[in-house]
Amino acid sequence: MSEAMAIVSVGVCSPVGLDAAQTEVALRAGIARKLESSILDARGEPIRVGHLRERHLPALREPAWTRSLSALEQRLVRLGGRALAEALAPLPPQALPPLTLAGPPAAERGVPVSGADDRDGALLAALAAQAGVSLGARELCPGGGASWFAALERARASLHDPRGDGLAVAGGLDSFVDPARLAALEAAERLLTTGPQDAHTPGEAAAFLVLATAPACRRFQLTPLAWIAALRQELRAPGDRGALARACA
Repeated sequence: MSEAMAIVSVGVCSPVGLDAAQTEVALRAGIARKLESSILDARGEPIRVGHLRERHLPALREPAWTRSLSALEQRLVRLGGRALAEALAPLPPQALPPLTLAGPPAAERGVPVSGADDRDGALLAALAAQAGVSLGARELCPGGGASWFAALERARASLHDPRGDGLAVAGGLDSFVDPARLAALEAAERLLTTGPQDAHTPGEAAAFLVLATAPACRRFQLTPLAWIAALRQELRAPGDRGALARACA
């Protein structure tokens, strides 16, 4: 059995809360905040999205980092910077944990396949600059929602890298506040608009976990919030659409 991982800090930015505490309280209260957006469907009606109003998203701190990014990627940076900064706040300045981030595929971010690696790097660099933090190695798992499990698995592996200090960050970041992504959902009849449908309301959010080994908790005087005892084997196959169902069975 692999060594358990401690969750020592959490950062969240979501439509129901600008940090982890606000989000937890809102979810416990059953608050959803599904609001009409400025994006119109094929009938000319506003699309309802679980999203943050523009006034709640901070401006880009380092515009130079984001000039090569699409409008969706810039929104992802603004959404994720606050949550990443919150997650890393309890760590000492000398800690440089690696980051593994789950996010939307390159094609859905408007990135050509030939330039995906460079843009992944640019997105991660812009996110760190937006959060105002220093990180170790950075990796993007661009497979959509299920890629969170791949990010968690890779973060676990990095915890035991002898060159590291027993800390790692695993995060997830996504937004459907994008005309192209919403149009694709509507074309596939997966977008909840007007009339009776078997569809859903898309949204956006960012969440990060700071993970640590038991020795790192003692070294940096970090109090675990919870422990992840094990990851099931199915979580290591992000391309398998049935992996999530089997892992949660």
